Amino acid sequence: MLTDLDNLNLPDDYIYVTKNRKKFKKASGGIVVIYRKSLEKELNFYNTESQFVLWFKISKSILSLNSDVIFGCVYVPPENSKYSTIEAFEELENELNILTNTENCYVALVGDFNSKTGSLPDYIIPDESVVSMFDLDCDADILDYLYDYENLTRNKITLQRVSQCTCRPNKYGHRLLELCRKNNLYIANSRVGSDKDIGEKTCNDSSVVDYLIISSMLFPLIFYFEIADFIPLYSDCHSFINFRLQATFSKSDSIVINNRNDKTFVRWKSEQKSEYVDRIHNDPEGILTTVMNKLDELSVNNDATQNDINNIVLDISKNFKDAAAETFGKINKHKHFYKHENSKPWFNRKCSMSRKKFIKLERDIVF
Repeated sequence: MLTDLDNLNLPDDYIYVTKNRKKFKKASGGIVVIYRKSLEKELNFYNTESQFVLWFKISKSILSLNSDVIFGCVYVPPENSKYSTIEAFEELENELNILTNTENCYVALVGDFNSKTGSLPDYIIPDESVVSMFDLDCDADILDYLYDYENLTRNKITLQRVSQCTCRPNKYGHRLLELCRKNNLYIANSRVGSDKDIGEKTCNDSSVVDYLIISSMLFPLIFYFEIADFIPLYSDCHSFINFRLQATFSKSDSIVINNRNDKTFVRWKSEQKSEYVDRIHNDPEGILTTVMNKLDELSVNNDATQNDINNIVLDISKNFKDAAAETFGKINKHKHFYKHENSKPWFNRKCSMSRKKFIKLERDIVF
C-alpha cells in the first residue's frame, strides 16, 4: 500500500501522481497515475477532496478534439467492506459536475467501480410525446442533451451492451448507471475492440466491475481495447483494462472527428410527415431529376466509379435535408434561448435555464 512518504522507482522519463486514502490510520491503498515526462505540459492534475477519484485534464491539442478531456481514475471500495460508502458515487458526480461546469470538455472515467451493471442500459431514449408536450424540441442545447446517445449509432457503436457476468446488478451498479444516464456517459466495455459483443469478466473470472466510461464523442478515438488475461503480478483478482486513444503531437498527424454542424434541424414531427414527403416529391431544385439522369447515364455506360456513387448519395441527402429545413425549420445550435410561439409571456431565459437543470436532475423520473 502506498503512503504519501513512499517513492516509486520508475525509469527517468516517467512521472507519477498519487491520491491515497487517509480515512484510516493504517495505509489502505489509493490511486496512482504514471505518465511520460514528454506529456507533462499536456496534462493538468486537479486537487479535489474525494479520495475515490484522481482527476486530470488531457489537452485537446494531442487528441485533435475541439475540447479538452477530463479524465477520472476511480477506485470505489467493495460493498460491505469497512471502506465502502454509497456516498462515493455522490462525491464522484459532484466533482464531475464542478469540473465540467467550469470547463467545456469531454469526460472519461476508468477504474474499479465495484459496480455490477449486467447488461442494463446506460442511456435513456426520451419519450417523444413528452419532448413535444414541453416544447423541448425548440431548444438546441436540450435536444443535444436528450439525444446525445445518437452519437453512438452515428459512429457505428451499438447501444445494447452485453456481459458475461451473470451476477444480479448491485446497488453500486444501479448508482453507476444513474450517473451515466444523467451525464451522457457510456460504458465502453462490450462495445469496442476485442471485447465488442463479448463483455468479458474483469474480476475473479465471475463478474464485471471494472470499466472504461466515456463521452459519446470519444468513441472514435479508441483504436484498441481489451480485457487482459489475469496476471497476479498486477492484482489479487482483477484483469486490467488495456485501451489506447489516438493521439498526435503534430498537425500533420491529426485525425478528424466528425462534429455536428453549427445548424441543427428541429427534430422530426409526426404531424408534419405528409408535408415533408410532399416537399421531397416537389423537388424545386430538380435534384431527383438530375439523380435519375445520372443513374440512367451510368447504367448505359456501365462505368460507375465510387466517386459517382458518392455524389449521387450526396445529392439525395441534400434533397432530404432541404425538405427537412423547409418543413421543420432549423435553429442555431449555439442559441441558448428560443421562445416558442406558444410559450407563456413570463417564460424567459432564466426559466429556460431552470428547466434544463430540472430535466437533468429528474431525468430518470421524467423519462
